[in-house]
Amino acid sequence: MYGGTITSVLLNVPGESSSVVTCLDGYQMARQGRAGPALGIAAFGSFIAGTLARLSFRSLPLLGRNRPPLWTPGAFRLDVPGHDDPDPVRQRLHSEGLAMAAAGIIIGSIGMDIVSGRARFTFGIHELMDGIGWSR
Repeated sequence: MYGGTITSVLLNVPGESSSVVTCLDGYQMARQGRAGPALGIAAFGSFIAGTLARLSFRSLPLLGRNRPPLWTPGAFRLDVPGHDDPDPVRQRLHSEGLAMAAAGIIIGSIGMDIVSGRARFTFGIHELMDGIGWSR
């Protein structure tokens, strides 16, 4: 995801949501006359991240066979660190960010489970079987 980096570094306007953090350092480097190195560093980082993501996706079938079921404490220990810091840039209202992440996880889990086909958090209300719809 390198395309939004150009506007982030040169204009301090993120071209996509993943380029917001690039505005912080990249634009400052561009103001110091080092826009070329800022774009190069971002391109190199994008290449490394893309390569690692590609390798990790290749290993998913191997991990899926050995992964514990979702309801075990081991899987909980694997999942929770990914939601530990939902807003690393701001970090001043950490409890508010954790509350928003928890609310998002709870709301996102309402509806029909794709794997097992069981209803989650619907409380017998058939309209919730498709989950929460925000575009009504």
